[in-house]
This record gives sequence, C-alpha cells and structure tokens, in this order.
Amino acid sequence: MNTIRIIERLMSAGFDPKDAVAAAIVQMRHKAQFFSKLREAQQNLGRIIKDTRDQRGRNYAGVDQFVGKAQRALNEAGLTLFEHETAVVAKGEKERHWQIECVIGDTQTGYSLPLRYEVPINPQAWSKEPEKAVGSADSYALKYLTRGALFAERSEHDPDRHDDPDHAGYDRSNDKPRAKPNDKPSPAATKKKTPKKPTAQSRKKAAQARLKGASSHLGKEIYDGILAENPMSSLEAMETLADVLDARIRLEQIKATATKRFGEDQVNGWLELFRPFTQQTNIVDAIKALATELNGGKE
Repeated sequence: MNTIRIIERLMSAGFDPKDAVAAAIVQMRHKAQFFSKLREAQQNLGRIIKDTRDQRGRNYAGVDQFVGKAQRALNEAGLTLFEHETAVVAKGEKERHWQIECVIGDTQTGYSLPLRYEVPINPQAWSKEPEKAVGSADSYALKYLTRGALFAERSEHDPDRHDDPDHAGYDRSNDKPRAKPNDKPSPAATKKKTPKKPTAQSRKKAAQARLKGASSHLGKEIYDGILAENPMSSLEAMETLADVLDARIRLEQIKATATKRFGEDQVNGWLELFRPFTQQTNIVDAIKALATELNGGKE
C-alpha cells in the first residue's frame, strides 16, 4: 500500500486531511524500515546446513535448522517472527490441511505483517495417529513458511526437494542431480577461500542485536530473570545469554500451541518439573517434553 492509498483510507475513516498525511508518512517510514531489516536478515541468513539424517541415512536440512538460523538472522536485524494461530482446516469430506498463521514484526517500531502457510495432512497418518500427523505437518509448514519469508537456500540434496516443480532433473535413486544430455564437463574445482573468522566486535554487535530483540519479545520481567541467572561477564557469556533467550522464546511459542490443545493446567503440570526457565538446560528439556506431548507421547 503506497502513501496515497494510506491517506485515502485514513480520510475515509474520518481523519483530518492534515493528520492523515502525517500519519501516512510515519507509516511508510516504518514500512520502509521493516523491509530494510527484512532484506538484511535475508542477506545474513547464510546457507542452510544439512544436519538431519532421514530413515534412509540421507542428510537434509530439517525444520529446526531453518527455524533456528532464521530466528537468529531476524533477531540480529531487529525483527521477530512467531506463530500466532494454528488450525486443522477441512477441505471436503476427507482432506485436511494444517494451517499456521505467523506474525513478523519490527521490534523497534512495532510495524508487522501476517504470514500464513498450510500443508495437507497425510490421511493415513491422520487415521492412525492424528497428533503425530499434525506434528509432521506443522514442521513442514514452519519450514516452508520460513523459507518463503527469507528466501532460504536449501541444501542441494535435501529430500524435500523431490516434489519441487522448480527442481527438475533430480535423481531419486542416488540423491544426485542428473546431468542433462548436452551438459559440458564442469571445470576443475577452484580452491575455496577460507571464510574470515568473525571478529570480537562483529560477534558482540550480533549478540547485542539478539538480546535487544529478545527483550522486546519476552518482556522485562522474564528478560530480567534470565539475565540475573546468566550474567554477561564476557563475550562468550553474552552469546550464551542470547542462546538462552532464543530458547525461551521458542518455549513460549510451543507452550502457546500446547495450551490451545491441552489446556493451561495440563501444560503447567508437564512443565512443573523443569522450572525455573532461566537456564538453557531447563528450557531445552521443557521444549522436548512439550514436543513429545504434541507428537502423541513419542519423541
């Protein structure tokens, strides 16, 4: 929406023309800042590493790799992304889709945009273990929504690429791309340059950006509680604190999803064993516990 459209919308809502112009200018400035930060996050995301092994022994980029790296890139740019609502959407008598609605926003101005993605739920898995089927669909939805928001570059041999219409020529038999008939032999590989090691200054700047993003997302009380238990005595300690805060944000997201399904009392009961949520070990264990329940009691 451009400035003129915003002014027209505000005036139709009863705004004075002068006030509508001023408000539209501010909104467009916030919008431009948001897209600038989104571009920065896309540029800094980097390659998604294959760190998950499937049942056939093949490495691929899993949802945790996408979500983890995306969260870091967004937070360092001053943005945050979280899952707002989820639902099973019926399409016809037998077809069901898992729909997630996320919000991506600027932690400085509050400017935000909604994101939605849905994937079909496997009907056979749904008939046997609905919770597990939903868990699998949720992972795929989060992965592809993240990829779409940040234009994440996936691993060349990611098994999920089998069904992509933009990845023709994929050989399923050995997980290697088939050469086209007229392809010329590739030139000898050139020696890759060793990437420069991040400087202490760049690491500190990145950690500070993550801390700032987490503070606005979690709120002062939770943030101060975690800070008290994880003092920033060094750069490494600052990075560890940022990791703890990132994990706490993820816990809150999973907790919200679990509460909608099981109720607050049940979820609080499951989490009681792992409190207080100020150390990374406790937070990670709590995430695993809720993930297990959401997957029908299976890890």
